[in-house]
Amino acid sequence: MEAVSKFAAASAMACLIWAAPVRAEGMKVAVVDMAKLVRAHPDTQSAESLLEKQMDEFEAEQKDAEAQYDKLRKEYEDAKALSENKALTDAARGDKRAEAEAKREALRSYEAKASEMLNMRRREINDQKVRIQKRIVSKVLEAVRAYAVKNGYALVLDSAGMSISGVEMVLFSSEQIDITGELVKIVSAMPASGVERGKAKDAGASEKGGADTRSGESAGGK
Repeated sequence: MEAVSKFAAASAMACLIWAAPVRAEGMKVAVVDMAKLVRAHPDTQSAESLLEKQMDEFEAEQKDAEAQYDKLRKEYEDAKALSENKALTDAARGDKRAEAEAKREALRSYEAKASEMLNMRRREINDQKVRIQKRIVSKVLEAVRAYAVKNGYALVLDSAGMSISGVEMVLFSSEQIDITGELVKIVSAMPASGVERGKAKDAGASEKGGADTRSGESAGGK
């Protein structure tokens, strides 16, 4: 999905990864594509797979919540219609009104509870994504800095970075100073540390009834 497919690009956005004052002629300068390096890290693919799976689960829960909301709403509407049925006695209509009111309260309670739980699930997934991105980027930055120091570079810039105005931070660079290829080899050979599952699914599963832990903005908007 779009949010997951932009994982590496989001990690590298506006990332100025190494800078030193320009004070002497002949200093070694290089550019590197951080998006490619993040993509090359062994943890990136597993992270994207995990996040995509969690988003699929999240969307399935939204659909379940919508179905449950529709069921409760229909029960309320049916009870309300019976409470207005002129063929019933006044006493029977009164009973149906009480039943309809109880079902309306159940519908409202479900909507509020499920919406709160789903919002929590969304935050947990987003927080986990940010944690994973930061960890991978941190490892990539360490590799870039180590390479720069070892090879005597005074300045290394992210050729994939964008300024806050949406303009590329590196407007032009020669291929001769692009060290992305060398660093891709280094980064791709780094050991994978794995990605944590996080609390997102566990939080939803801990709530009794399954569907009661799910909400949807879609359900809430009905």
